[in-house]
Amino acid sequence: MEPIPLKQLLQGIPHDLVAGTGEERIAAICEDSRRCTPGALFAALPGRSTDGHHFIADAVRNGAVALLCRDLPDELPPCAVVRVEEPRQVLAQLAQRFYGEPSQRLQVIGVTGTNGKTTVTFLVRHLLEAAGIPTGLIGTTGAYIGAERLPTAHTTPTAPELARFLHEMWCRGLQAVVMEVSSHALDQYRVDGVRFRAAAFTNLSHEHLDYHGSMEAYARAKQRLFALLPADAVAVIAECPPWDEWMQCAARCQVLRVGQSEQAHVRFVVESLGPHGSMWRMRFPGVDRWVDFQAPLLGAFNVANAAVAAAIAWAMGTPPELLQTALRTAPMPPGRMETLQLPNGATALIDYAHTPDALERVLSEVRRLLPPNGRLVCVFGCGGNRDREKRPRMGAIAVRYADAVVLTNDNPRWEDPQAILQEILHGIPHSERQRVELIPDRARAIEHALSAARAGDIVVIAGKGHETVQIIGDVLQPFSDRRVVEDWCAAQSAMSHKPAIEP
Repeated sequence: MEPIPLKQLLQGIPHDLVAGTGEERIAAICEDSRRCTPGALFAALPGRSTDGHHFIADAVRNGAVALLCRDLPDELPPCAVVRVEEPRQVLAQLAQRFYGEPSQRLQVIGVTGTNGKTTVTFLVRHLLEAAGIPTGLIGTTGAYIGAERLPTAHTTPTAPELARFLHEMWCRGLQAVVMEVSSHALDQYRVDGVRFRAAAFTNLSHEHLDYHGSMEAYARAKQRLFALLPADAVAVIAECPPWDEWMQCAARCQVLRVGQSEQAHVRFVVESLGPHGSMWRMRFPGVDRWVDFQAPLLGAFNVANAAVAAAIAWAMGTPPELLQTALRTAPMPPGRMETLQLPNGATALIDYAHTPDALERVLSEVRRLLPPNGRLVCVFGCGGNRDREKRPRMGAIAVRYADAVVLTNDNPRWEDPQAILQEILHGIPHSERQRVELIPDRARAIEHALSAARAGDIVVIAGKGHETVQIIGDVLQPFSDRRVVEDWCAAQSAMSHKPAIEP
C-alpha cells in the first residue's frame, strides 16, 4: 500500500491532534506493537488483560510515526499523537480507509449467531460460487481466497487484518465475501467501517457470558451488526424468539425472516432426515410454489442453516432452481458433523459443539440416527478461563442423550483441568455417574472411547472440531481430534495385518 498522510486518513473523524503535523505518511496500521514497521500508526487499545498504552515505546522503537489513543501517556512519545473517544472504532474506520475501502467494491455478507455461523458461511460461499460469483470466506477455520486457506487467529480478525483480507480478496478478483461476525468483534468495533450488503442471524443461546455478563448484553452485541446495515442492504433473520425480534428492531433495511412458521418470509418444512443427508421444501417471497431441496447435511439444525444460506443467496439474486441444484453437493466445514468409519464397525463423529445448545442439537440428532442396538458415546470437555455457567448444563445434556460419557480436557488454558471436570460433573445426577468416566488426557480419552465401541455405535467427539492445537497455559500444543482418530484407525489396521508368530 502507498503511504497516506495522517490528516487524509482522519478526514471527517472527530479527533484531537495532540502532537505532530498531520503530514506524517502512514504506511501501516497496527494494534500490536510487535507488528509495527517504519511508518506505522499504532493504536493503543485498552484491554481486559493487557493495555496497549504499555507498549507505546515498543511501537515507536519499531518505527511507528503516529499514535492513536484515548488516554494520553504521561510523557508524549516522539511521534504524532491522535486522541479519540473510542480508539477501537476509529481504528476500524482507519484500517478500511488505508486499504482503499475494499468493502465498497465487494458484496460483503456478515453472519452472526451462537451456533451455525461457520456452516452458513461455507454454504453461502458454495451457492454464490455456483451462481458464478467468485466468493471469499473469513471465519473460524480461516480465510479462503480461491483454493488458498490463510490462518486466522480469531473468528473475526482484528480490524487491520480484516481490512487487509478484504483488500487482498478484491485485488485477486473476488466479487463477494461471506464472513463470520462474532459478538466479541461487534462489541470491539472490529467491523465498523465495513459496508455490508447483507447480514444474517442464525440463533442465540447460552455462550460467552463470561465476557458479556448477561444474555441481554450478548444480544445487544449481536444487534450491532444489523444496526450497521445501510438502507439498501438485506437482513436475513432466523426465527429464534425472543432474540430474532431484537435483531429485526435494529435493522433499518429490508428484512427476510426465515423459519417454519407461517409468519416467515422464507419458509421451510423438513421432509426427511437420514444418516446420509436431509430433504426439505422451501418457499420464497414472490414464488408461488414450494421448491424441493436435498443435501448431504445431517440434522434438522443443518437444514435450518441451509435455509438461512439459501435465503441469503436468493436475496443476492440467485434463482431457486440454481440453489436447488447447488445444495445437492453442499460442503460441510471441517469439524462440523464430520464422520469417520472405524475398523470395528463403529462411527466417530467430530463436531465443534462447545455450547449447551450445540451439544444438545448434535447429541439429539445422533441419538435419532443410531441403528438398532447401537450406543451413543460422548467425549467432551469445556474450555478453561471461559464461561463456567455452561459446564454443569453440558454435563446434564451429555448424560441425557448418551449411553456413556467420557469427560476430558478441551483447552484448559490456565485453569486446573480437574476443577473443570468436577464442574461439568456437578451437573450430572449421582444416579447417572456410573456411565461417566474422567480421563483428562484428551488423546487417551478418545482412544479409550474408540476402543470400547462396537459395530453400530457412534462416538461423538465434541468441542474442538477443526482445531489443530490444544491450549494449555499459554502454550499451543499441536492437537487434532481427527488426527487422533486417524492414528488410532491406522494402529488398529496395522495390528490386524500383523503376521502371526510361528511356534
